[in-house]
Amino acid sequence: RVPEPSVYAWQDMLSFYIRNGQNGRAVSLYKKMENEGSYINKFIFTGALKACGALGTIVIGKEIHGKLIKSGCDYDPFVVSVLIDMYIKCDYLDEAWKVFDVYIFTSIHDKVVWSTMISGYAQSGQANTVLDLYRRMRGQGIVPNVITFTGLLTACSHSGLVDKGQMYFETIIMNHGIVPSLEHYTCMIDLFCRAGQFDKAIVMIKEMPFCADVAVWHAMLGSCQQRGNIEFGKL
Repeated sequence: RVPEPSVYAWQDMLSFYIRNGQNGRAVSLYKKMENEGSYINKFIFTGALKACGALGTIVIGKEIHGKLIKSGCDYDPFVVSVLIDMYIKCDYLDEAWKVFDVYIFTSIHDKVVWSTMISGYAQSGQANTVLDLYRRMRGQGIVPNVITFTGLLTACSHSGLVDKGQMYFETIIMNHGIVPSLEHYTCMIDLFCRAGQFDKAIVMIKEMPFCADVAVWHAMLGSCQQRGNIEFGKL
């Protein structure tokens, strides 16, 4: 009912849709803005990119990428991270690499962009690429953050790299002074369960400074089902 909604009103509506999983509506709202010739800022562009990534709508995602290049926003680290994430979720990994390579050529020390690549490839199950990215990142003297380690532990979990996963988990505390989050513990529990090391998973659940949430128990149950472990499944 607003006669002439401001860019912030559009932005808030777009964010509201995305937060509530209404990605189709978010994309439709973006297209409505475009059709009406409304001013679109980088936050609306990136919001629409997130929605495109969730939906796998690569055509609109590429259109937005082109507009970001024209507007000169394609070197903003936040924008670059969202672009990379969108391409990876749409399974356009070569495009993600192009965006990443162009960006780090001028801004190599941005840990947010590196962490986005690591997280994205971890979700794609490409552990070797994740570990290589991490080595390159450390080789440039970039200090990893919480998101970096979540990506590393996820990659190790999906690929059954138990020893490496344990090493990185210990590195979080010993070398970087980061307090492991529930998400980090969940990754480790998932890692142990996938490897059939249920005893280690139970010990970690008992010793971690958090109450186990549904994600933890879901990881346990899924692995019990796959391995036919009835006793742990009952527990």
